[in-house]
Order: sequence, then C-alpha cells, then structure tokens
Amino acid sequence: MSRGSFFVAAIAIVLSLLGQRADATTDLFTFTSSPQSWVGHGLSQTFTPERGSTITASRYFDQGAFANAIRFNMSDSVYGSYDLEMVGVDGEFPTVGTYPGATRWPFNGGEPGLNFSGNGRGNNTLTGHFTVKESVLDASGNVLAFAADFTQYDEGNLNWWNTGSIYYHSSIPEPSTALTLATAGAAMLVRRRRRRAA
Repeated sequence: MSRGSFFVAAIAIVLSLLGQRADATTDLFTFTSSPQSWVGHGLSQTFTPERGSTITASRYFDQGAFANAIRFNMSDSVYGSYDLEMVGVDGEFPTVGTYPGATRWPFNGGEPGLNFSGNGRGNNTLTGHFTVKESVLDASGNVLAFAADFTQYDEGNLNWWNTGSIYYHSSIPEPSTALTLATAGAAMLVRRRRRRAA
C-alpha cells in the first residue's frame, strides 16, 4: 500500500469509528489546576458516569441577578462535589461562541459570568473566559445538551488557574475520545500492514 493510500485508509477508519458513536452522547466533567489555585488545589480530576460520578444541569431562568445562568453540579464519592455556573453577556443564556472577559457570577454585571467552585472552596473575585461548543434547549428552556471549555483565574491571579471542560448529554465527543479513536484507527492499519508483510 502506498503512503497516500495508507493515509486515505487511516482517515476512512477514523471516520468510521466516529460514525459508530454518532448517536452516542457524552457526559463528562474534567479539570486541571495550578498548584497555587484555591479552587482546584493543584488537582486534575475527571468525572464520568462510568466511574460513578453524577453530573446534573439546571437553569436559574429569570431570577434577578441569576438571570438565565446555567449551573452544573458534579458529584463523586472520591473527588467530592463541584459546581460550575456560566451566563452570557447582559445576562443572556450562553449560546455557542466564545466569551472573553468573564468575571464572577452572579456579580458580573453585563459581562459574561463564570463561577467554578467546590469542596468548600470558592472565590471572592475571579477572571476568566469560556467557549460554548454546544447549547441546546427544549421549548420550555430546559437543557438538552451542552458542551463548553473554561478557564478561571482565582481572585484574578493568572498563576491561580483552573481549566476544564463540561459535556452534558453532548453529541460532541470530547478531545480525548477523538484522539483515542484516531490512535486506534492508525494502530489497526499498522497491524494490518505488518500481517501482510509477514
């Protein structure tokens, strides 16, 4: 098999593997943090239903300063409990897009709001940003699917960072899954080539 044919075959396998999980959804919360961060405490943790974690989503709708924020709670018997809240510009529900200049929700005024807290640790002030990759509501405004990446600087200190991702009933595979599928596809082709060469 030529290099060109090998590459085409590899792409075909990866696309096939991705297609096999096209109807699947992802529920996952993961974060990593700097050693100095107050909320993350230098930890890197991943919450999934497979390991027994619970991930729930709720909305505050139009309740004054809480207007249209989305709230996720992640609970795990080993890792404890964390909350993540986000809201868009001028109190709008966060739709697909990038939200720079986020400050602590619900004291963010007209700026995007963000608040990652957990296990009894939270911020008085914070800065950060987030990117929403999927945002689907039903006719009543309940959350059907959501995916976002975020970065939070505790107390606005750039050395006290927490960065993570939330996937709730999301049709978007998390990056690690996509990488795993690509690696599996490439490895499969290598094994096939070795068998033929033997």
